[in-house]
Amino acid sequence: VQKVREAANRMKCQNNMKQLALAFHSYESANGRFPQAWVLGALARNYVQVLLPHVEQDAVHRQYRFDLNWKAPENRAAVMVD
Repeated sequence: VQKVREAANRMKCQNNMKQLALAFHSYESANGRFPQAWVLGALARNYVQVLLPHVEQDAVHRQYRFDLNWKAPENRAAVMVD
């Protein structure tokens, strides 16, 4: 049973990595460049926020306030991870 669980977890991780790679390439196709790894300054954010629409997370992307820092209370629900 443990081996089956481990195999399922491996497959899930592999699928997540494939989805992330596809999101990067989708972003590049739409914008002509890959996203920056991290944007520093008052509106600090990382590439995860800009990739959300490319991993079928449009609702979270719409909820995210890009005019605020990613740590702002208004963005708390959008950046929380289960």
